[in-house]
Amino acid sequence: KKTLWVGVLLLLVAVGLLVPMIYFAVIANSKACVDGLQAQKECQEVNQHVQRQLTQAQEFSHKKEAEAATCNHTMVTLRESLKKEQAQVAEFQGKLKILNQNLKDALAEVERLRVSGEGRRRDTLVDREVTGQSPFTFSPFPLHFYSTPQSRLQTQLMTLKTEMEEAKAQGTQMGAENGALTGVLGCKGVG
Repeated sequence: KKTLWVGVLLLLVAVGLLVPMIYFAVIANSKACVDGLQAQKECQEVNQHVQRQLTQAQEFSHKKEAEAATCNHTMVTLRESLKKEQAQVAEFQGKLKILNQNLKDALAEVERLRVSGEGRRRDTLVDREVTGQSPFTFSPFPLHFYSTPQSRLQTQLMTLKTEMEEAKAQGTQMGAENGALTGVLGCKGVG
């Protein structure tokens, strides 16, 4: 009898456990539960996708901020360089004006000496012809030995012309660089 009771008791316990298990299995496999699990899974996937997009957007934003900072630094550097170039151009233009004035003065002096030298030379030739001397006199010294005011002025004139050409070349080069910098600043106006 005792074994019978133990058997019945075990049977009741087995049936008691089996019924809730079947009930939960049916509920777990029901359409609503499967749909809920599917919705939860999709929600997690969407959440992960949105999280990845947010991370990418933040990385892109940081990258663009770094690029903007670099661009701003470059613009500041370019503006400073442009100001220096403009100051140098102004300085060279001032020097060029001075050189032009010196050249004009030297040309006027050369012309004055040429005119006065021609008059003196004519007077000397006339005097020699009157006295019967040859109009040409040979000197024991080489020609470069004689340093006339006219030859000194011609040397100064050549020096001034050379300096002017160098200043013009530098001004042209700086003007081109200035134009390039102005173009860059105009195209990338970061304020």
